[in-house]
Amino acid sequence: MGEKELLQKIASLSEQAKKVGFELDYSLIGKDLYLLSNSGKLLNAAVIGFAEINGTNVFLSYLINLKKWKWADAEGFTKEDIMHDPILKEEIFDFVEIDNLINKLS
Repeated sequence: MGEKELLQKIASLSEQAKKVGFELDYSLIGKDLYLLSNSGKLLNAAVIGFAEINGTNVFLSYLINLKKWKWADAEGFTKEDIMHDPILKEEIFDFVEIDNLINKLS
């Protein structure tokens, strides 16, 4: 699984978003990692990528609580702090099944 499959999945998610009435914005933020958001409503955002689990590549997606991210940033936490501190990570990121991602962003 690589960049091509990830972009195909994002294209599919974008079509789903259109069906429920919004435009899906996305941008590359890291190697094989994209930030997704509802262009009309920035209450939540999501990251999508893939990982190898038990020898199988799978898509992973997490909602980002932007209010808590902004709080952590204002308190002086870096992106690395947020990504590696288990408490901050749990507060800010919420695993969501990729099939439910568009509903969560709408």
